[in-house]
This record gives sequence, C-alpha cells and structure tokens, in this order.
Amino acid sequence: MTATDAFGALAAAMGVAMGASPLIQAVRVHRQGRSSDVSLTFLLILVAGGMCWLIYGILLGNAALTVANTVGVTSSSITACVVVWWRRHPRDGDLDEGPAGPAPSVSPVREEAPAGYAPSVKPVRANAGSG
Repeated sequence: MTATDAFGALAAAMGVAMGASPLIQAVRVHRQGRSSDVSLTFLLILVAGGMCWLIYGILLGNAALTVANTVGVTSSSITACVVVWWRRHPRDGDLDEGPAGPAPSVSPVREEAPAGYAPSVKPVRANAGSG
C-alpha cells in the first residue's frame, strides 16, 4: 500500500465520519426534547450540497465521494427530520418557538425612580486634567 492509498483510505474514513456528524446534533435535540437552537436552514443546505456531491460522485464512479456523501445526506436528512419533529411536538411544559425561545408572559416594566432621588453623577469637563 502506497502513502497515497493510505491517505486516501484515511480521507474516506474521515469523509464518512464528517457525513455522520449531524447525527450528534440529532441525538442532542432528541435528549433535550427541543430544537429551537438548531438552524434548520443550515441542515437543508447540508442536504442540498451533499446531494450535489453525491450525484457528482455517482457520475464519476468515485466510490469515496459516493459513500461519504450518501452517509452525509442521510444523516443530515435524519437530523432535519428530528429538528422539525421536536419543533412540532415540544415536551410538556416546553415551548419551542424559535431561536429566542418563548415570548415572555409579562412584558418588562421600567420602574420609576423614587421621589427625591437624584443620581450622584458629576459632570465631566471637556478639558479635565489638561492644564
């Protein structure tokens, strides 16, 4: 086995590992029972890009491209489905309404300063310290 063959095998293995890596996010989302902090757009771009590379690998007859991108498209698609499912079926008590989370139930109210309160800020002169 030449160095090129060995490096090619390593690159193919890393391609499969990279392709499978979105499943880490799918497991995390499933364990948490919410997906508001995951970008669905990002996952859909991964699926679309992976499909392009997969088709290219098939047309070339390149097994490394085909296998790695088959794994990538599959895992990105599974992760996107998990994200969508948890957005539609949040756990009891959890509201999954987007990246910022659920809207606050009470709008924040700015408290007024007590009567007779004056801030203890001294004015600063423009030429302070020079002179």
